[in-house]
Amino acid sequence: LYSFEDMKGIPLSILAQLFGLITRIRNYCYDKAWLKSFSFAQKNVVVVGNLAVGGTGKSPFVNYLLQHWPEEASPVVLSRGYGRKTKGFIWANTHETAERIGDEPLTYRLQFPKISIALGENRVDAIQRILFEKPSTNSILLDDAFQHRALKASLNIVCTTYQRPFDQDELLPKGRLREGIEGIKRAHAIVMNRCPKDITKAEMNQIRFRFQTIAQWEIPVFFTGIIYGSPTGSEGNSLDHILKWSAIAGIAHPELFFQQIADQFDLMDCQTFPDHYQFSSNDLDRFEAKAAQMPENHGYITTFKDYVRLMPNLKKLPQLNKKLGYLPMQIYFIDQETEFLQWFAAELQKNK
Repeated sequence: LYSFEDMKGIPLSILAQLFGLITRIRNYCYDKAWLKSFSFAQKNVVVVGNLAVGGTGKSPFVNYLLQHWPEEASPVVLSRGYGRKTKGFIWANTHETAERIGDEPLTYRLQFPKISIALGENRVDAIQRILFEKPSTNSILLDDAFQHRALKASLNIVCTTYQRPFDQDELLPKGRLREGIEGIKRAHAIVMNRCPKDITKAEMNQIRFRFQTIAQWEIPVFFTGIIYGSPTGSEGNSLDHILKWSAIAGIAHPELFFQQIADQFDLMDCQTFPDHYQFSSNDLDRFEAKAAQMPENHGYITTFKDYVRLMPNLKKLPQLNKKLGYLPMQIYFIDQETEFLQWFAAELQKNK
């Protein structure tokens, strides 16, 4: 007999099986060319994607690629701009808001002001528009388009995390997978993000073997960790005098962020919001009122992605503006940075 807990999981299991059937049929139709995929000859179309929804470290990895792009000319970044209130194809301007282009593209814009950034839900149409308006473009870097099968990218890099690798997850809605793990066969490389500092070579080899078994070939597998900086406030101001923090996070799986604050400072309390959350006026009023009552050494800390969504309101919230900081972060490769950069440069040359 099934226990009550087993019975509760049956509907989700049925929905997950149905979802898996639908995605397998869709992928089969694309694999057989019954549904058309568009490619762009002599152009590098690089997709950084995942098999799971949210929280796999795509944005920090895109930042890394932009910092270390091997070609002389920078790529055009193309994003769907999840959470933006605009529609269709647009170019990101010099001064942007998360409402117009989305929080992740805004982080790219702030960190790489000279790079061209485009927004478009239909990636094929958007690439055609980019190449028409900027015909000298050599490479286009897309975040989160691995399941956009109408586009045949020249290079697919799939991100996953040490905490929840794709081969230990389940299909939506029971788990977080957008498609079955066999989808990894379309990838050209796998990057496991958020690895602990003490991960061993033996463990990395075991993970690499698992992934290559699923992919059915010796797909390159790379491992990265996270380095955090010091809390940074408005216009890059240091907040070193603040030692106690109330943490705010509207990202997928903020546990590592909260843990980092707890390890580095006194974490007083945490507030979690949905991924890409648009803070309401009530939220902002509550933050402002609490900031006004905080002692000098107490402040609010958040992620950079959350910070850029809060930025447009800070001029009207003087107490919060003084007390709010974000924790900078960047990825680093574990033992394989040179190997990855050589592999990535060679892959880009293949399409010349």
